[in-house]
Amino acid sequence: MVQSVDSSSGDITILCDDGRTKRVQESDVEVIIDHSAQMEVPEKIEGQQESGQAVAVKESEAVGKYNTVKKVIKELGRRPSEKEVAQFITKNYKDVTGKELKNSDPEAEDKIADIVAFYKFDIGDWEEAMYYVQNESEITEAKDD
Repeated sequence: MVQSVDSSSGDITILCDDGRTKRVQESDVEVIIDHSAQMEVPEKIEGQQESGQAVAVKESEAVGKYNTVKKVIKELGRRPSEKEVAQFITKNYKDVTGKELKNSDPEAEDKIADIVAFYKFDIGDWEEAMYYVQNESEITEAKDD
């Protein structure tokens, strides 16, 4: 993954899978577009009206505003706390995962796992922060009712 680009020299700093960084010339880099974080969206979904009549409905865009790690980093910066990331994900869950929080299991979401891995959070600290933030939001919702 590209970590930074030096516009004056053309050097690119790359973050390797093992956590080391490596500097290379821009001319030595081949750009590959990674679509793995994007979700496939069916063109239409089938629905049924209360009268029983079948209808075809155009599905809304399932790719959210923060559907890549890069977009989350742009919003939160390079060194947020576990709690800050947990609050951001809880607040923007559908934009991060493409799913509603109430219909999903955050621990099973690959996009969340990618974000946690990028920030190199301790998994115990991460789970504690996410648990705290989710319970905090449930308490707030109960007070609002």
